[in-house]
Amino acid sequence: MAVEGLSEGLPARAQRFAARLRGESLPTFSDLVDPPDWSVAEQERHSELVVTIGLLHARPAIDAELNGARLAALAAFVGEDRFDAICDADTDQLRAEFLTDDLPTPVELVEQGEALVERIQRHREFAPLAELAAEVLAQANTPEMELAE
Repeated sequence: MAVEGLSEGLPARAQRFAARLRGESLPTFSDLVDPPDWSVAEQERHSELVVTIGLLHARPAIDAELNGARLAALAAFVGEDRFDAICDADTDQLRAEFLTDDLPTPVELVEQGEALVERIQRHREFAPLAELAAEVLAQANTPEMELAE
């Protein structure tokens, strides 16, 4: 049965069928559940960027916060080294619209960070926020984040 080269240009279902006829193994459920290490590492880097951008966005709120327990919860969530690097970062270069006076919970921080990452991808004027987040991540020794509510 000549199947070689026939699957090119075919719909995905037909390509999978042709692959089965060639004796190729298809991805199994366990392949999908156990992603490769590079995929997990990429997700971790994205998560680190999201929370770093979220905290830089909330820097005025961090600076004004008097409740040590709230600050400690955020520091525990992102790691003390990164939290310190965020507190030391020079946010004077950022426009006021990039910043907020509302201190988020760790869960809100992730939501706000994701929204900001999407905004950065759509609007170049938000690039300074992403650049500062990259600098902070480069400076900080970022340990594993734990969700603390």
